[in-house]
Amino acid sequence: VLSGRRCILPMKGWIERGSFVRIDDESIFAVAGLYDAWSLGDGSTMESFCVVTVEAVADIRRLNNRMPAILRREDEELWLSRNVRDVERIMSALRPFEGPLIVELAKPGTPPAQRTLDLGNTGRRRADD
Repeated sequence: VLSGRRCILPMKGWIERGSFVRIDDESIFAVAGLYDAWSLGDGSTMESFCVVTVEAVADIRRLNNRMPAILRREDEELWLSRNVRDVERIMSALRPFEGPLIVELAKPGTPPAQRTLDLGNTGRRRADD
């Protein structure tokens, strides 16, 4: 985290155990990431990145105990800053998401249709049938 190789990955959602998880308002959101470049034995370079994860909110824990670290807008600049070296301050940007998340499952045999399942008190239920 201190290397300054932090990045932001813009997302509309992520796949979790066959389901598409997104923010309730369907907006694009920022997820914390890390990147690096590796020198290979043949002289070439391989670039890579990873998604930073945090403990999942209660509703997502039914699918996985981790989830992407969705950054609040006010923390995006902090996450990207190469000047910030205080680990506690940087890590303060990595908190579980506090808003409603929607999990969508495609109905068998009808790819365009989606079903939103209620995962608890932060989700909502909607069936597109």
